[in-house]
Amino acid sequence: MTGSPRTINDWLRAIGLADHAAAFAENRIDFDVLDDLTEDDLRDLGVTALGDRKRLIRAIADLKAPGDPNLVAPAPQGERRQVSVLFADISGYTKL
Repeated sequence: MTGSPRTINDWLRAIGLADHAAAFAENRIDFDVLDDLTEDDLRDLGVTALGDRKRLIRAIADLKAPGDPNLVAPAPQGERRQVSVLFADISGYTKL
């Protein structure tokens, strides 16, 4: 996967733990909450395998690590709008 993951599902798929995507969605875990998760929280989410919990903890820490632009949590998406621009040159304006 190139670039930052856009969703938690994309992120889980990228780290090989897509099996847990439903639990994350069901519990409304997104990038804002991800940093606060503990190993106990992951166990409560149903991540029973110790290896998966450790991989998730490491991957969460990697999201915060500076240096690798591919591991940074995505910035909130902006809003797209259509705009119109009018440029008018009034004849003789300098004299006014």
